[in-house]
Amino acid sequence: MSEDQIKVIGGRRVIPSLDFTDKHEQSLEDLLAIAADDPSSSEEISELRFEALKGNRFAQTLRDVIVERRALTLVEINRLVAEKLNRPIINETTLLQWIDLLTGTKPDSNSEAFLKLRAHFFQRMTYGLWSCIDKTVLIKWVPSFQRVGHMGMYMQHTVKPVSVVRLF
Repeated sequence: MSEDQIKVIGGRRVIPSLDFTDKHEQSLEDLLAIAADDPSSSEEISELRFEALKGNRFAQTLRDVIVERRALTLVEINRLVAEKLNRPIINETTLLQWIDLLTGTKPDSNSEAFLKLRAHFFQRMTYGLWSCIDKTVLIKWVPSFQRVGHMGMYMQHTVKPVSVVRLF
């Protein structure tokens, strides 16, 4: 293919601005408990929950961190939100629940979610498949798969110490 056949198209994400309201702190649990406008049609549509998110400092900060920057890892998002709010980082499962709530809440069927995400996924090489067939080893571990909202499974690679086995 010749270079004259290639067109580079540039662009920017359009992020709708929100009129944030006075900040009041509702917990994640309280926000999750706000029912959808019509639970039989869509759990995403809740004007009351959307308005509550617009007044929630954590939700606003999380949205700002994600939309102000280019690609971030979950660890980077967590750190930046904690720095902006001057508080400790939260566990990753809770952060994913917040993101799930923000991306899954719309004020009505014709509007965008509180937070729209785009993602680029890259497959990493498997670090290794490890197994232990020694019957005398009492502690065996299972990878830490966690169910996180409607987004599916989330796994984090961890390294565990291995047992030393004497060979005769």
